[in-house]
Amino acid sequence: IAITCLEDSFDSLSNAIAKETNVPVENQKLIYKGKSLQPGSSLSQQGLSPGCKLMLIGSCEEVARPEAFAALDAVDREVKAMEAKLDDLNSEYAGFSNGFTPQNLRRQAAQSLSKRLLAFNDRGERGLERLDGLSLGDAAATSRVRARRKDLADRLQAMLNISDSLLQDLLRMAEEAGFSLD
Repeated sequence: IAITCLEDSFDSLSNAIAKETNVPVENQKLIYKGKSLQPGSSLSQQGLSPGCKLMLIGSCEEVARPEAFAALDAVDREVKAMEAKLDDLNSEYAGFSNGFTPQNLRRQAAQSLSKRLLAFNDRGERGLERLDGLSLGDAAATSRVRARRKDLADRLQAMLNISDSLLQDLLRMAEEAGFSLD
């Protein structure tokens, strides 16, 4: 990139480099004669001269767009609500499996709990589908977005595993007691 005016600002040079290299300004570090160039001063104030060579250290990885984080925030809120719901379902299952439900209400309680566990599983699967289909655009390349998306998917999957386990135990107990959960 040819520097046409040494009175240009660091920002104008960074923007020109971003346009030429696809390295966003916020991911750039420009070095001249072993020193990092600093924003806010002209190129001549930083010692640059015509024909000088700069070193660019940077990454084409884009900074995640705010809407990508907003979408993940919405999924995160849903996952937190599901975690609280699973705690409730788990407590109810514990009461049922420990015999705290009166005998004459066990079938009805088991059927009700079974329906809520199935609904929970559907909600979790929709959450995984939502994460999978989430359009993060170019932000999908950022490691922070990928890591957050993976964490949410892992949390959802862990909850689904617990819910599935509770449902299987509930089905087994109903079978042993001689009733169906249908």
